[in-house]
Order: sequence, then C-alpha cells, then structure tokens
Amino acid sequence: MQVLVGLEAVLVGFLFFPVIVCIGLCVFLPFRSAKLKLSEHYWSHSPFDFSRPEQFFHMAGYGVLATGAGLLTSELWGSSVGLVSAFAVAALGGGILVGLWILGLFARRQAKF
Repeated sequence: MQVLVGLEAVLVGFLFFPVIVCIGLCVFLPFRSAKLKLSEHYWSHSPFDFSRPEQFFHMAGYGVLATGAGLLTSELWGSSVGLVSAFAVAALGGGILVGLWILGLFARRQAKF
C-alpha cells in the first residue's frame, strides 16, 4: 500500500512551527508580561542543556533539514521515497528554523525596551 503525499504536506510542514511560535507569543507573553530569555545559537553550547531549550530546537531543525536534504539527494538517484515526501521533511526542518528566527527577532526587539 502506497501513501500519496500532496503538496499541502510541504506547506503545512513549513508553516507549522512558525504558526505555533506566533500563537504562543500572542497568547502567553501579554498576560505574563515576562521577557523572553533567549540566547544566541552557538554550536559550542550543548543542545541537551534544558535551561536553554532553543539550543535543542536548533539542533533538531538542522537535523530534520539534513534528513530532508538526504532524502532529496537519494531521490535524484532513483529512490522510491517520493519527491514531495522528501520536500515535506526538508520544509519541516526549514519551518523549525524560521520559527526560531521569529522568536529571536521578538526577543531582540523585546530586549531593547
């Protein structure tokens, strides 16, 4: 049995994490009046340090993006993964990184005030 994946999986994969980030910022921050405590992403920081969860999500985003790139590369050599499925995985990794970028923009803007 083969499962067909449409292009909507690519769009949903890319937009899922940024939309969750925006909803979280709109819902929680105005009521808590708390400042985001985000640190810049450095590869020397441990992604398993749970005092800075954004480090883990950066690693996960790059890992999923690399998996998608590997699937796309294998599709070029005739694998039966499916081109849209490979793009969906890569889009999910890119969406994670875009969501973290949005969080970083908001944290830098909030730090100015």
